[in-house]
Formats: sequence, structure tokens, C-alpha cells
Amino acid sequence: MSTNRAEQRSKARRGFSLVECVVIIVALAIAVPASVAFLDRASQQRELSLDIARATSLAQAVLEHVLADASSSTPGLGLPAFADGTAYVDTAVTGLRARLALLSAPYEAAGHTWTLSVGGLVDPTGVVHADPMQNNYRIVTVTVNFRDPSGADRSVPVSTMVGGI
Repeated sequence: MSTNRAEQRSKARRGFSLVECVVIIVALAIAVPASVAFLDRASQQRELSLDIARATSLAQAVLEHVLADASSSTPGLGLPAFADGTAYVDTAVTGLRARLALLSAPYEAAGHTWTLSVGGLVDPTGVVHADPMQNNYRIVTVTVNFRDPSGADRSVPVSTMVGGI
């Protein structure tokens, strides 16, 4: 008879009791939202990393063209072109923005925009020298702006010094 009772108990233990089901549901109710929030934050961080990488890549591409223009002997380019930064960037057809339209289009489609600022003449250390003959360089900064996944505005500035004698 004892074996029959053991068999009956094992048959009765095959399912979950109501208490066990409630405990499992409560545990899932606590764990799942925390996991979803963690995954959402991880996804936002990944997207932000991609945006920063894109912004840096765009800034570097623009600066590569600026460096090429600084050493160019083409009329309208070279170091003298930087004297009027606005004209250098925004002149129709020949300005930097027009020449980089195809390059920057995919970045702009992803929400990235860029601006370029050209500083005044400085010496090789980056400061204005008392002797104007020493001031043969300009600091050029490309700033790429975008909106991060949380909706905040971000910017990535990248600078270099261009010059010539």
C-alpha cells in the first residue's frame, strides 16, 4: 500500500500549485521591466556611439579637404582663401559646402550638420605673435551637430592648424 500512496503523491506533484504560479508571476513582473529598461539604455548608448563615430568621420573628411585647399595653388584656394571664412565655405558652386555636398549628403540624411570656423592669423604655437611676419597659420575648426537618441543636441568639434609661408 505504501507504494500506491507514493505513486499517488508523485502524480499529484506533477503540476504547479497556485502559490508557485503566483511566485513565478511576481518574479517575472519584477525582472522583465528592469531587463527591458537595461536593453533600452544599451540600445541608446550604441546609437550614440554610432552618431559620435559618424560625426567624427564627417569632421575628419571636411578637415582633409580644408588641408588640401590650404596647400592648393588653384586660384581662390590656398591660405589666402581662409581670410574670408564665410566666402570660403558658402560661395555657390566653388565654396567648400558646395564641393562637399555629395560627401556630406549621407551624414545629413542621418541628421548630422557641419559648420566650419576659421580663426585669425597666429604663430606656430597658436597665439598672435607681436611680429606679424610670424603669424602664418590659422586654426580651423569643424563642428558637427546632431541630436542624440534621448533628444539632446550634441556637437563634436575637431580642429587643426593650417598654414604656409
